Amino acid sequence: MSRAQDARPFGQCRYCNKQAYRSRKDARLAGKRRFKGEHIQAYPCPHIDSAWHIGHSAPEVVSGKYTRDEYYGPNGAGRAIFHRKPAERVRDAA
Repeated sequence: MSRAQDARPFGQCRYCNKQAYRSRKDARLAGKRRFKGEHIQAYPCPHIDSAWHIGHSAPEVVSGKYTRDEYYGPNGAGRAIFHRKPAERVRDAA
């Protein structure tokens, strides 16, 4: 079996409702194949230890305002955005 065939998702996370991959390498390969030329990153599922997801990088990272570590790190700028209640996020977007 080729590496590309191995990179298929093994299922869907019932908590995140996203496709789950067995490894970071599989998630990155699937992301590169599915979203060619876009800024995609692999990240661990917050609910299942052995699962990885793929997603677009934040516009602040793509533009160069923050590095990935500065934005997604434990004390990063993105932490304040993603760890608030949905109603608070909507209010800030206005």
